[in-house]
Amino acid sequence: ITLEQDNLEQSFQLQAMTCFERIGDLAVNIENNLKKLGSSEHPVTLVGKKELELVFSAVDEILAQATEAFALDSIEETLRVEPLEEVIDELIETVRNRHLERMTSGLCDVVNGIQYENILMHLERVADQCSDLAVYHLGRYDDRIRGREHQYIHNLHVSEDPDYMTRFHSSYTKYYSLLDGIEAEGEREADENPGG
Repeated sequence: ITLEQDNLEQSFQLQAMTCFERIGDLAVNIENNLKKLGSSEHPVTLVGKKELELVFSAVDEILAQATEAFALDSIEETLRVEPLEEVIDELIETVRNRHLERMTSGLCDVVNGIQYENILMHLERVADQCSDLAVYHLGRYDDRIRGREHQYIHNLHVSEDPDYMTRFHSSYTKYYSLLDGIEAEGEREADENPGG
């Protein structure tokens, strides 16, 4: 192993350690927000709870992908991370907007709303750290990416690369079909319990 290779490996390990440390800090924040949400006298609506659980499941998936890619040193697994991260960004934005609508219409308590928003924000940042870990992993083997990680991600999002788009649409369909099911269930409950 050359000195340059050793330096690159140490740099990657430091970047990875930083990502994992930040994920751990975010997990502590999420736990604290969940405790506050759970102790509130005004529980989150059932629809709001199910939407939050859906975001958690998407973040669980990206965490599993990123950690497996790291553990196995797998480029194939690494390439699955960014399309899911982009879906998670959109999913969180949709759930955030629906939650704001519930707050505006008085279905959700404002104090709860702050905790709910904080949880979404921290989950979004966990997904971002998974994205960072993945792109650092790719840069470990590709000097066109190393040091230009943000540009690489931007280019990937606008490139319409067929492999990327296939992975993106697969995750998008999966999570948005589940989200649509939650919305339909909420509408049925509202029809069955008007005003309550």
